[in-house]
Amino acid sequence: MKKERNDVKMKQMIEILKKELEIYKEILKISEDKTDIIVEDKVDSLKPMVEREETLVSEYISLEKQRIAIVKDFAKSQGINELLKVDDLCKYFPEDAEEMKSLKAEILDVTKKIKEDYMI
Repeated sequence: MKKERNDVKMKQMIEILKKELEIYKEILKISEDKTDIIVEDKVDSLKPMVEREETLVSEYISLEKQRIAIVKDFAKSQGINELLKVDDLCKYFPEDAEEMKSLKAEILDVTKKIKEDYMI
């Protein structure tokens, strides 16, 4: 029963990671669009974009809280008192390891691009 419950929780975590990735991708797109708008001196168009960005950040924070709760719950069930990382979870869920590692890599790639955009 415990294994099944943990499997369900990991599937939920994967879904959360997928949603987080989509949020990051949308934030990247907005960031790129904002740069174009600033270059074209159409600053009036920024407000709706910034509002959408704020909404996305709020959604991300909510998802991240859910993800952390799932990881903490799993760690507690294993008698572990620290927050596990994706690589740690892959050891416990080898059947999901490839997907989790792929999502992690994509998220890192998109967040790197976002950081680069904001450095311009």
